[in-house]
Amino acid sequence: MTSNTENPVGPGTFNRNPYSVTIAEDGKIRVKKDDWLSKYSWALYGDYDTLDVFVRGNPDLVSATQEINGIKEIDDVDLIKTGEYLIHEPTYFSWMEKRGKPIPKKPVKPVKPEYVRTTNWMAANLGGLDGMYFLGSGGAVLLAFRNLDTGTIYYYVLFRAGFGVGLDFGNIIKAIKKFIRALGAAFLAKKVATAKFEPVATIHAFSARSVENLDIRCHGWKAGTGGPNQNYSYEKITGYTPRFDYFHVTFIETDWITLPALGVNFTGGAMVWVW
Repeated sequence: MTSNTENPVGPGTFNRNPYSVTIAEDGKIRVKKDDWLSKYSWALYGDYDTLDVFVRGNPDLVSATQEINGIKEIDDVDLIKTGEYLIHEPTYFSWMEKRGKPIPKKPVKPVKPEYVRTTNWMAANLGGLDGMYFLGSGGAVLLAFRNLDTGTIYYYVLFRAGFGVGLDFGNIIKAIKKFIRALGAAFLAKKVATAKFEPVATIHAFSARSVENLDIRCHGWKAGTGGPNQNYSYEKITGYTPRFDYFHVTFIETDWITLPALGVNFTGGAMVWVW
């Protein structure tokens, strides 16, 4: 059976291009290679952020026939294992209810700051990673986003390639994060101390972690004589999904010295959360 509803509950395969997820009658999902919770979320709900509906069995499930005796939070939503069994909570609850069984409660944990969804953001461009090049990327830029509701600053690396070129980093994302973190929080904090934060135009609420699941497009232009205060650069960065835009932020700079230039750029990319 193939399904795709506004409130997906029940067994079946749920498809939303380009991802799908198959849910058993009791809510079990067998994790396949290259699966992510965000892919399940897209297939079921049309966004990448509905992750709290997926839980683990307590104890962990080792087969499709094992009875579910309890459920627990997934501690790290970025870490699920090929071959393990997860549970789609709404389907599991529906299955229990039909059998007249008591619905178990999962422990409620405080939401981590990076998962707080809001429309209240500012962002700063911290500049390029000079001399650093990564396979598949035409450039790497540091960005900082400030959640004004929590007062927390989050750091990202924006990897850019030519417009229309997709970026798929696969297993090297962990290595990239490790490299950036090796630079140290003090390195990023120093850049932020002199950075100019711009308001982010937010169409839909998002969290610091969910930005990592958005596609990014960038377009801008530069013009100038080369002399101090006689140059102008404009860059608009937009985070989006195939359905709609989530946010955009524009960075404008005038106080710099360079060679005389005039140019326009259109690029696509991906943003990786590093701190």
